[in-house]
Amino acid sequence: MTRINRRNAIGMLTAGAVFAPIVVRAQAFPSRPIRIVVPVAAGGGVDTFARLIAAKVKTQRDVQFIVENRTGGNSTIGGLEVQRAAPDGHTVLFHASTHNVANLVLKNAPYGFKARFENGPGTNPEELLGAAHASCFSMALSLMLGNNKLTPDYIRTRAEVTLDKVGEGFAITSSHLTVNAKVPGADAATFERIAKEAEAGCPVSKVLNAKISMQATLDG
Repeated sequence: MTRINRRNAIGMLTAGAVFAPIVVRAQAFPSRPIRIVVPVAAGGGVDTFARLIAAKVKTQRDVQFIVENRTGGNSTIGGLEVQRAAPDGHTVLFHASTHNVANLVLKNAPYGFKARFENGPGTNPEELLGAAHASCFSMALSLMLGNNKLTPDYIRTRAEVTLDKVGEGFAITSSHLTVNAKVPGADAATFERIAKEAEAGCPVSKVLNAKISMQATLDG
């Protein structure tokens, strides 16, 4: 495997935040059909592939899709359609050269091909995933500490996500959590036990098809 990129993201609960047990009520997703915008004409290879994927996912996950063709401007019309849509995950762009469209349409966006593979400014999907993993774990740990009648002064979590070249493509192969917390009344053994339970119970940890590791430190 050839390592392509490595990004860090931080999820943090600090003094002033609410450290009582946290109840997370996730909104159902998707809440309506997902639009797949194809920026090329219907009937071609890209359009056909998009419709095949939509049909397959609908069968396996019972998710509704609407495939829309928005052609013109060397694919930028469809790209602009997605750019203007609400950033709620219900509108996606499907194209064989999405990174080229992104460079044309999303010049001012804080993410893109250069940020992902060329250490350019901005963020990337792996960094956003790391932020989600770190935040998810911090909330899970706060909840479980509360269940054990322990209230942290702070929880600081850093997630290091690794993207590797695997075969002909890329894969997220690992996410390492580095945790520091100050928890009055907790001893090291108790904290380590609860941290391991939080790592196993974190929804993002469960969904990642990658190696999950953790280093948890109880600050004095």
